[in-house]
Amino acid sequence: SDDHKPLLLHGTVKDDAGRAVSDAVIDIWHSTPDGRYSGFGGYHGDMPVDYYRGKVRTDAQGQWRVQTTLPAPYQIPNKGPTGALLTMMGSHTWRPAHVHFKIRKDGFEALTTQYYFEGGEWVDSDCCNGVKPELVMPPAMEQGMQAMTL
Repeated sequence: SDDHKPLLLHGTVKDDAGRAVSDAVIDIWHSTPDGRYSGFGGYHGDMPVDYYRGKVRTDAQGQWRVQTTLPAPYQIPNKGPTGALLTMMGSHTWRPAHVHFKIRKDGFEALTTQYYFEGGEWVDSDCCNGVKPELVMPPAMEQGMQAMTL
């Protein structure tokens, strides 16, 4: 459908000294284009636990590249204590669109992070307060699609 917009994700994994890290495993996961998320125990519908989740390895130069679809904002489970607490705090239960990355390689400490889209809905008021300025990526286009370079 028209809401499935392509997204190009790519980058280079480097160590603390700036050297390329080859053969690192990058787990990538994000919401669907309609704002559903796997792994929420059925809250966002009946979907496989690995839906919109995948892995890629870096090449000899530490580079990696994946094409996926643009994620959408999503609502966290709000029927239980979390929703009640956020309501008492005068907050909402929405997360801005973002992409998670977990980078692993033997001999290195794992890195788990997430990046957001500049100008995206809820970026300025994430219910989980997860948005930090250094995690917000400016809009970019490559090969006719939105791109995020890390």
